[in-house]
Amino acid sequence: MFNRKLTALVLGNAAYTKSPLTNAVNDAEDISESLKSLGFTVVLVKDATLEEIDQAISAFKDSLNSNEVGLFYFAGHGMQINGENYIIPIDNSFDDEASIKHRSFPLSELIEKMSKCSNQTNIVVLDACRDNPLSYKYRGGTGSTTLAPMYAPKGTLISFSTSPGEKASDGRGRNGLFTESLLKHVSTPDLSIEEILKRTRNTLYALSNGKQTSWEHTSLTGNFYFKMNLTSTLTYSKFVIADKNFHLLTPNTASALIKELRSYNWYKQNDAIDKLDKGLINTFDDNALFLLGRNIYQAAVGGAHTAIEFINEFSEKTKLVDKEKVKNLLNGIVFEIFFNRDGEIREHFKLSQFNNVFSLLEYDQFEESFTFIYETLLNYANHFYVIPGRNNKVNLDIKVKNVEDDETVIEAICLDGENILKLEDGIEQKEFNDNPRYSALSLDRLKNRLSESLVIPKHLLELNFINDTVSDTTYYLFPRLHTVQK
Repeated sequence: MFNRKLTALVLGNAAYTKSPLTNAVNDAEDISESLKSLGFTVVLVKDATLEEIDQAISAFKDSLNSNEVGLFYFAGHGMQINGENYIIPIDNSFDDEASIKHRSFPLSELIEKMSKCSNQTNIVVLDACRDNPLSYKYRGGTGSTTLAPMYAPKGTLISFSTSPGEKASDGRGRNGLFTESLLKHVSTPDLSIEEILKRTRNTLYALSNGKQTSWEHTSLTGNFYFKMNLTSTLTYSKFVIADKNFHLLTPNTASALIKELRSYNWYKQNDAIDKLDKGLINTFDDNALFLLGRNIYQAAVGGAHTAIEFINEFSEKTKLVDKEKVKNLLNGIVFEIFFNRDGEIREHFKLSQFNNVFSLLEYDQFEESFTFIYETLLNYANHFYVIPGRNNKVNLDIKVKNVEDDETVIEAICLDGENILKLEDGIEQKEFNDNPRYSALSLDRLKNRLSESLVIPKHLLELNFINDTVSDTTYYLFPRLHTVQK
């Protein structure tokens, strides 16, 4: 199974007093979102002073020791003085080389800190040679607004937005040309980082009309991929992981049943489920069972009552089936909740039967299937507060305020000490304050809502109400325009 622990520090500096940049913060924001989608835990720092850079890098160093891959990205002004490269904070005066040197962060110090950590792979991406109106001060001197080549310790790759002696374009759109080029390719699956950077270089060369060529120095000892298709990392056929190409499979009894389940016709779907017995299931191979499981869940979500019944009574209906066959069937069911027809993580999970499926966590015989989905979802850890698949209780501390005898307003919902109740994207606090509205939920409906929003099985949720006594007659007022989703 392809499991990785990935951490990144992304820094974008644009608000320089004497030499502001247009796109550096945009670049950092967009790279941050891209890395999150690829499974990185990302800390984004914008318009940082030297002290703030120091603090961020110190925290980043600590995170490297508990991860396998560390990535540092910087967009902003960078300089070299006497062959030493510096990241320039926004509070640098640019008055002279001495002030730049002593009020900037040496890149060599960053590389040294990263190389001494226990993680296996370090990646440093520098979009720092921006066009600089102050560069005339350093012509003929020891300083330069281009960066000097750097030594990459073992297990490290350093990527520069330009070749030595060139300057990077801050771009005319939202992004600088280098970051724009990198964003076009970084999420391409099954390409090594070297291939990603080669494609980036070709795109950059075209966008800059040949004026800018990215460059890297690498001492990586193994292959690193930003994204790998599940077809490359799971043991099932690509035709059942990305099941949009199901029709290419060889026709047989299993494929005929699956075709009926995919018909969106309840009569055909119910009839297909009725045909499933232990004898028939035991004749199917691993791929057929995995795809069958996916389509049983799909039919259940679509309302086919025999499919819903099959899931609700899964333990009973499969008790005489070979254990390995049951595992592959259930693997397909849990996979369908989270992955689409292209084998990619869903933007919106299929959760209408989520709690019925995950109630099976309580049975030891199904442990392997929930380990399977847990390990698969590790690659998408940024989508979850708690990755589904472990049979562990999750405690939520809910701060409430009584407003009526039978009504109480939810003010905060805390998980691991963090308030996760927040405004939906695009909603300003003032918009809610001007017209505060609430949804009145019973205790059971509140648990259902939290279970589906957090993708945590209902039976594993423990709610601890602060400033209130739980009552079956109490209605909890959940603020509208708010969410607890990751």
